[in-house]
Formats: sequence, C-alpha cells, structure tokens
Amino acid sequence: MESSTAAPSSNLPGMVLSDSRVNLFGIQGEPTTGKTTAALTFPDPYVMDFDNKLPKGIKSWPFHKDDFIHSLMGTQPPVRPNRKDAILRWLRTVGVKIPATSTLVLDSYTTGVDNMHNLFVAQNPQLFMSKDNNFDGMKAFKDKLLFNLELFGLLRSLNCQVVVTFHEQAERAPNGTMTGRFRPLASGQFKDQLAANFGMLVRSLVVNKKDFRWQVQTNALFTPMISPQYKIPPEVQLIEPTWDALQKYRI
Repeated sequence: MESSTAAPSSNLPGMVLSDSRVNLFGIQGEPTTGKTTAALTFPDPYVMDFDNKLPKGIKSWPFHKDDFIHSLMGTQPPVRPNRKDAILRWLRTVGVKIPATSTLVLDSYTTGVDNMHNLFVAQNPQLFMSKDNNFDGMKAFKDKLLFNLELFGLLRSLNCQVVVTFHEQAERAPNGTMTGRFRPLASGQFKDQLAANFGMLVRSLVVNKKDFRWQVQTNALFTPMISPQYKIPPEVQLIEPTWDALQKYRI
C-alpha cells in the first residue's frame, strides 16, 4: 500500500499557489480620524464612493449620487434608486476588471452598506411583510445577512486588494452592558461575523490633537488583526497610517 505521507502532486487540476497579499484590509475609527486619507495611500486606489468626501482627482464611482445608481440599474425617477442591487451588479461587472496591482477602496461600509440597507428596508416595507400583513423585522435582518454574505464573497473574489473603511461603535456584551471596547459600526446578524472577513483590521485615531495614527497592538479599547505576513514589535503601539509605513514590518 502506498504511504499516506507521499508528496502531493504539483499539478492537480485547479490548484494555485496562495497569494501573499492581504486581500481584505479594514480601517475603523471615529469620524475625521483619517480613514479615507490612509486608504488612498494603498497602491493605485479606485474608490466606491459612498461618503462623498474624496479629494479632487481620485478615480472613483459616485455611489452617493442617485443618477449614477439609476444608470447602473437602468431605472429613472420616480423609481427609487436601488443601491443594494447596484453594489452587487457593479462588483460583478466592473469591480472584477480592476487590475490585480491596484486597490479597491469601499468608503465607507457604514454609509454604503449598513445605512444603505436600512434605507432599502424603509423604502420597500412590502418586501418584508409577514403572512398576516405586518412588517416582519426578522425578514429584514435575514435579507441584510444574506446581502453581506454575498457582498463579502464578491469582494474576496476580486483580483485586486480591497480596503474597507468603517465608523466605530462601543462594544456591548451579550447582556447589553458596555465592555469599554470599540468595534466596527454595523447592525444586524452579520456584525458578529464582520471582522472575521478581514486579513487585517486596524484602528485609526488622532494623537496630539492633530496627527493620525494606526493602532496595531491590543489595549483595553481595541484588538487589531495583524496578518502573519507582518511582524510588528510589541513596543510599537502606533504607526504612520500609510501603506508604505506598514510595509516596513513585512516579513
């Protein structure tokens, strides 16, 4: 009988060598802590722009504009713009064409995904009615969960690196009490799965009232996720919030 420890074949159908990049990189923080500015330091950024706060001259798609959503979906007023389906359609048709050497920035998850879905439910309550014709909140929560699962499945499948920015919220324990820690701002069932979708997650903050930094070590407020591709010494609590500064710690 052949040994079970025999070396595997190097040409099995469909096999590829794993990529060394961090495909999904998350940046969370309070408003005006430099999240977008930091995301734009990644290689050759393209932006799904929901917040409408970009500096001039950035390659972007204006998801905050109703007419852009109508153009994607082939609709026009008085039909309400369907951002939920527009996001998924854009990722399948345009996002997949972004070069592997570039970066897609989703700015921000809080406005573009979480708040957007809340608005979608409010504008389309007929889609979430129970058999006795009452609004069924569980149907809305399930739809949000399925949307997020599909969204992150599409983001992970892209050839390029992806950076997602988030606002943050105070974390609560299962009994509802504050833990004193912070997590990405999200609602619904997916919020507990959100961080697990990222290869890295850092917190953006302001120090000395004017300088932006990334928190890269655990403290009482936040636990970052650092890819094993990086080795940051324990004494380095904060780093410059740029792609180039992070690469100094690449193994």
